[in-house]
Amino acid sequence: FWSVPVALLTLFRCATGESWNGIMHDLMDGGGCVPGEESGCETWAAVPYFLAYTLTSTFVTLNIVIAIILDNFSGERKSIVTDSHVDDFREAWAALDPDADHRICVLDMPRLVLAVPPPLGLQGLTGKAAKYPRTQVMRHIKGLSVRVYSASALVPHVAPAGPNRRDWVTYYDVLDGLMLAAFQQVHDMPHDSPHA
Repeated sequence: FWSVPVALLTLFRCATGESWNGIMHDLMDGGGCVPGEESGCETWAAVPYFLAYTLTSTFVTLNIVIAIILDNFSGERKSIVTDSHVDDFREAWAALDPDADHRICVLDMPRLVLAVPPPLGLQGLTGKAAKYPRTQVMRHIKGLSVRVYSASALVPHVAPAGPNRRDWVTYYDVLDGLMLAAFQQVHDMPHDSPHA
């Protein structure tokens, strides 16, 4: 600490954690003092000073690192599925689930998928120009990872599959399946290359 440049370099070294406690102990022991010429060269003030300096510099460094990480995560990225997409899905689901029991018949899945706009649904994508829109819709539904529940599996005494059997799907399973399909579709799309 004899000159300002050396003092700043020493404080930078302490801020990196490189032997700051060794420098603190040297100041406590009076290292650099000429015995007999100066009395009281050693000081216990080094302990609170270096502890406060080290804690402060460590917290500042940690906050800078956290700010950089958060800034990278909160960049100007657009989400594939937004709140309005989920609201559109919820409204289409409510039209098919008037009792609000969070399940619909599996046979209503094509109507649901056609009532929800992209990226979650196919509304507007299978117009009159499409040759087999129902086939496209069914292919899309079969590609979803949606669990189908059956009345015969939940109530053992119910007669097994018959013509009136109504299997169902749940709200959250279908929403998860549609979101997964939307993210997978974007992931599988070729990315624009700057050299193309």
